[in-house]
Amino acid sequence: MTGVAVDLEALHELQVLLDEDFEVLLETFVRDSETRLKLIAEGVAKGDAALVREQAHSFKGSSANLYAPQLSALCEALERMAREGRLEGAPQLVADIESQYLAVLASFRERGWL
Repeated sequence: MTGVAVDLEALHELQVLLDEDFEVLLETFVRDSETRLKLIAEGVAKGDAALVREQAHSFKGSSANLYAPQLSALCEALERMAREGRLEGAPQLVADIESQYLAVLASFRERGWL
């Protein structure tokens, strides 16, 4: 996927709105995302479409809330795949999600938010 990993302007507006709670939001996102990525990988490895769907759905929402549209879209694609009970091709999609997640973190770091 091409484009910007995070809508930094929109996220800055959220930072202004949340003030001190913004840092907590980012820390929670990072912590939860790391857990979700592990559970998604485990679910794919075990062929557990329900686990993959649940975790991808949650990751989709939290990514959207932090204005990371590409990450959210990838998670949505994985969620849809798992909902249909298909996990063929999921390892590549998971790799794409992990790569995009790292791009999101890099955007946060460039702004000094992490």
